[in-house]
Amino acid sequence: MQKIIIAQTKSLSQISKEAIFTLSHKIGTADTVRFLNQFTTGLGDYTAERQNFIGNMNLDETVSEIKEMKKNLLNKNNRPARKKKAVKFSRQAKSSMNAKIR
Repeated sequence: MQKIIIAQTKSLSQISKEAIFTLSHKIGTADTVRFLNQFTTGLGDYTAERQNFIGNMNLDETVSEIKEMKKNLLNKNNRPARKKKAVKFSRQAKSSMNAKIR
């Protein structure tokens, strides 16, 4: 006696929905999103957008334009951008923070 197995096919949409549901319950929503983002290619046409933005500039022209933009930015602010300063805590504040962590 032969057994006949009938497999029901699911639509790609249905398979995707079930896979995302399973992943999100197994590894969490945030990790599911991070995982799926590996496989997305983005939107738009990068080559056309780049051509519109850069045009026919060569490397030397691009570097010159960047330098000019930096120069204009420095002149606009009258000073270069400053680095963020490290926050300093008093000994009392440090011991208080350490006590809360423990």
